[in-house]
Amino acid sequence: MKSPATNMESLADGSGQAVGWMLRADDCVARVRPWPGEPGTVQLITLEQSAPPARVIHRWMEELGRAGVRLIRTGALGPTIQPAYLECGFSVRQELSLLSHGLVGVRGSVVPSESLMLRRGRRTDLASLAVVDRSAFGPLWAMDVHGVADACQATPHHRLRLALEGSSVIGFAVSGRAGRSAYLQRLAVAPESQGNGVGRALTVDALRWARRQRCTSMMVNTHVENETALALYRSLGFQELAYRLAVLERPLP
Repeated sequence: MKSPATNMESLADGSGQAVGWMLRADDCVARVRPWPGEPGTVQLITLEQSAPPARVIHRWMEELGRAGVRLIRTGALGPTIQPAYLECGFSVRQELSLLSHGLVGVRGSVVPSESLMLRRGRRTDLASLAVVDRSAFGPLWAMDVHGVADACQATPHHRLRLALEGSSVIGFAVSGRAGRSAYLQRLAVAPESQGNGVGRALTVDALRWARRQRCTSMMVNTHVENETALALYRSLGFQELAYRLAVLERPLP
């Protein structure tokens, strides 16, 4: 079968700096960003709910290989989408537990201490949030400025909230809404501030926002071995689903 024609266009930020590519083939669209701290590695996010055909994935691999990419890493994929990538030689890099909250009986304090303040995030905060994210997740899984911006734009509606102690940003949460479904898309707390209720306050704040938006559920995912995060979410009423998400990757020749 003939390979599908691929359109590959550069993406730029507001200053005109190149920040990745948009790939199109056979009505399938994917956004590609450099993976922070790993030259030659990119993250590929498909913009459809269904899996692209294997021949499209192979075509994207060819195009990215010609652009100098040495390793492709996906976003978090559900069990119905993973097989298409596994068929193309991808393997599991990270497994994620998926949890859901029915938004009934949200409990907990939004501000656990007088020294903690929550406020709305702004675009001018993104650089500070990227620093917090790197300290919380480490260099491999951290988001840079463009990654945090992407998390905000992943749903039609979003809310960015910051946790501050004095004038210092010590945590943040990105929540999103699509229809009646809400998502806690990113939660990061600086290591020196963990264990003090900051993550709990940001999560409760996100849950209450989702209720005000008349959503019927909120979803969140976290690494299967992140017992601290899992314990937090369970204590607030999240329930683990029977299936998991996975981040896949494939080296290119």
